[in-house]
Amino acid sequence: MDGHNLRDVINGLDRAHPGFKALITDERGDIRGEIAVAINSEIIEGGSLLDPVPEDAEIFLIPAIGGGAPA
Repeated sequence: MDGHNLRDVINGLDRAHPGFKALITDERGDIRGEIAVAINSEIIEGGSLLDPVPEDAEIFLIPAIGGGAPA
């Protein structure tokens, strides 16, 4: 997906797959707090939709994982 920043990429994915953006953004249009974003395997702390995305970058959306076995 082409894009200079996360917003471009997410908008492009939403055009190709309508509803995608609503799954990962909140009511303000920001990435949901329970989703971590990694660009080229580096988690973006306090990720912004304006974070640059290098050409041929891999973007990972990592949902929060909870639970586990009780002690």
